[in-house]
Amino acid sequence: MLHSADSPVHVRIVSPVVLGTRRDPASLQSLERPGLVVSRTKIQRGPATVESELEDGLAVPETVALVVEAEREGCDAVVIDCMGDP
Repeated sequence: MLHSADSPVHVRIVSPVVLGTRRDPASLQSLERPGLVVSRTKIQRGPATVESELEDGLAVPETVALVVEAEREGCDAVVIDCMGDP
């Protein structure tokens, strides 16, 4: 999808753990600027943390599904909110 100069850039932050992010929602809002929208989501099924290859593998299916969903919703970019980036 090509980005239109008339619409804001939409970045979706995906947390690959069921507990979600520990970030305060206001900290994400502080990233927004004119022309930049930031939203977030998290997996509903999977590990509580990603600290092993097993947990990484358990997080991947729904993480990928959320990335595909973000694309279908018109997001311009996705950031995986995890040090391991499953």
